[in-house]
Amino acid sequence: MIYRFIIQVFGYAAFLILTILVGAKIMSVPVMEKGFKNYETESNLLVMKESKQYDFLFMGISHARNFSRHKNHLRLDTILNKSFINIAQGGGRCGVSEQYFYLKYLYEKNNKINKVIYVLSPPMLFHTGLPVSSKTFDFEPFDFEFFIDYLFFKTKNKTQRLYSYVNTKYSSEWSDYQPKSFNKKQNYLTKLDSVKVTSGLNFTYKKGLAHYQFKNSSEIVQQTLQLIKKNNSACILIIPPALFGKWNGHNETLEFAKKMQEKYGAKVYDYSETVLDPKYYYDHHHLNSNGVVYFAENYLKPIL
Repeated sequence: MIYRFIIQVFGYAAFLILTILVGAKIMSVPVMEKGFKNYETESNLLVMKESKQYDFLFMGISHARNFSRHKNHLRLDTILNKSFINIAQGGGRCGVSEQYFYLKYLYEKNNKINKVIYVLSPPMLFHTGLPVSSKTFDFEPFDFEFFIDYLFFKTKNKTQRLYSYVNTKYSSEWSDYQPKSFNKKQNYLTKLDSVKVTSGLNFTYKKGLAHYQFKNSSEIVQQTLQLIKKNNSACILIIPPALFGKWNGHNETLEFAKKMQEKYGAKVYDYSETVLDPKYYYDHHHLNSNGVVYFAENYLKPIL
């Protein structure tokens, strides 16, 4: 009798979960049909296709995503004359583990990428909050294959992240989600504010340089390079520019990148101090649209 009751409970729970997931899928279909472009959303799945050939791909955090935001994606299209996709995630939503998963999923969709540009921002490797962020997939449409793949993916805080992934599909914010982009990020700084820089660094590294996190993140980045090599893509590691130059943890990041160069043949470029004019930034470490154009013409174009 007790076994029958247990089976009924599990059967009901499975039915309830399946109903919720099917509902999330149904709620995703109208959003998916809106035809998002890479610069019109922070989502990756809304722009990810199958069996596509890309000249290159960006991955990383906001410093990489910024190459697509504010129609910067179109500017790079014109300057570089190459097709690319940007799977980077900003907003404190994503660490190196989930970036690895996004790339793996993209390859599994039979997409081909000539070169992967991995923007190695030092905070991405040292930050303790990024690996456990629960909102990584909040802008993603629900997809059963994606959900199941991630269910068996080894990572931190998976349960909470999957819960948020499904739960947000039932929100009005999701159902109202529209393609949107500013024409240009025109804000700019007039000078370097050392007080704000110090405050920002303290906020980013609340517990100082978390070397244990750097070790964990470095191992996952190395796995990512193995995945890139396995799929016959070349890899470029770049440390992005900042108005203040080098982040805390810069030396460790550069040393690690050079080891990856020796081990996997990844090309390494330290661009941390290449753009020091405040007119090219809208804050102390994010390029505005003019800054993106300047960086693309002077630094990305030569290496691509």
